[in-house]
Amino acid sequence: MQNSKTRLRPLASLAATALLFGGLHSCSDVLEGSAPETGPSASGAVSQTVAAAGADQRTPAPKSAEVDETSAPSKSAASEKGGAGARDGKRPAKLEGIDLSEITLPGGAKKASAQPVVVPTVDATLVIDGEDTARFGTVVEGDEEEHIFELHVDGAEPITIFEDKSTCGCTMGRMELIAADGSVSEYKVGEKIPVDTTLRVHGKLKTEGKKGPNHHTITLRHNGSNRASMLHFEAEVTPIFDVKPNAYLNFREMFVNETRTAELTVTSPVAKMFKLSLDEGFALPKFLSVELVPVEPDADGRAGTWKVIGTMGPDTPENLGGQQGLTVILNSDQPHPGLDPLPDGSPRMRTLTLFAAARVKALVHARPSYISFGAVSVGNSAQRVFRIEFGDDSFTPDIERMRAAKVMARSPEQQEFYDDFFDVSVAAVEGERAFEVTMAYENWPADRVGPFNGDLVVDVGHPTKPHLRVPFSGVCRPTTVQH
Repeated sequence: MQNSKTRLRPLASLAATALLFGGLHSCSDVLEGSAPETGPSASGAVSQTVAAAGADQRTPAPKSAEVDETSAPSKSAASEKGGAGARDGKRPAKLEGIDLSEITLPGGAKKASAQPVVVPTVDATLVIDGEDTARFGTVVEGDEEEHIFELHVDGAEPITIFEDKSTCGCTMGRMELIAADGSVSEYKVGEKIPVDTTLRVHGKLKTEGKKGPNHHTITLRHNGSNRASMLHFEAEVTPIFDVKPNAYLNFREMFVNETRTAELTVTSPVAKMFKLSLDEGFALPKFLSVELVPVEPDADGRAGTWKVIGTMGPDTPENLGGQQGLTVILNSDQPHPGLDPLPDGSPRMRTLTLFAAARVKALVHARPSYISFGAVSVGNSAQRVFRIEFGDDSFTPDIERMRAAKVMARSPEQQEFYDDFFDVSVAAVEGERAFEVTMAYENWPADRVGPFNGDLVVDVGHPTKPHLRVPFSGVCRPTTVQH
């Protein structure tokens, strides 16, 4: 039998696992470091020693912890009782594990002794009957596909499953034991699977929100010699709706007083003709409207192609729903098989989620909105340039007014230095309602080592924003003298 790696785990979890496999009489055996007596109950078991890792549980376990001679069955005893050692005449010489003597218990409790704790493993394998992969082929997004796997114990001893895990999109409904007489009983993790029974695993593949190739797995971890049994699901998921160019009504960059339109096209690889409508329970903000236009609809209003036309503005706020934007929910007339029916028994219908996004600018704004000088050195000179843009055609900016910009310090003791040291200039951008602002300094002084920050305040004079405040920062590093 191959050596197996023992996962580092908290002491309480280790005690529970030992109890589960019948290796300890109680949790106190772990705390005191005592091992169970060997005898008839240990026949057919390969003893795995839990040994040496160190106080920090992140420290890797050594790869050559010897089996405890006092607690492991001898070669002759194993041979007489039909144990694993009888097959090859050898005992497992080196196994991995955790040294409980180096683990400090919570609350300052006594450390366990250095005596190894023996956790028996069984000489049996959990075998999957038939294919280990359920292949569903091409399915429609939202469908739920089910499959039943059957497994049995190959060996002379029962096997215990101690963990079941599934990847995203794959769920396990229940597990059952089928006895030799055909009777069925529920199986729960932690119970033994007898040799003469079949384990049925009911698995389900959920495809909501997925498309393209999908591969998911259910993993059963147990104390058999193969340690884990993996059940796989495969499917090619076809989306119910195809949105071009993507699911975003992208209004791109716009001022708060502008009006923009954006358009998407919706088709269905599954339904030749379908209906779409706005979800009445999901109200859109006043500055956003959405129109649904069927292309060559039939008499019932169904169409194979729909145009989604969005209009944004005016009076769109600057902070538009964060990075993702605003949500637009569309209802369809296509039943959703993965959802329970409505209270009246009618099926629930599929929905389509779209997003409306834009980079909305104020009527007066700076680009970029923050100035970083980064790390500067003594004697260094630098300049930074940003733009002030106006989106109000009825307003005439006064460049002389803007040239009186003020560099404001965050601390009063720095203000006089800022007044004398920084230079600000403003120039109009030809052909645009924009101005370039340059903030510069020359020959950074040696007595100003450390961080600096403040705000450049520009008097733009617009009714919605009379003053534009642009923060800046940097840090001066001392000059390193090399010898």
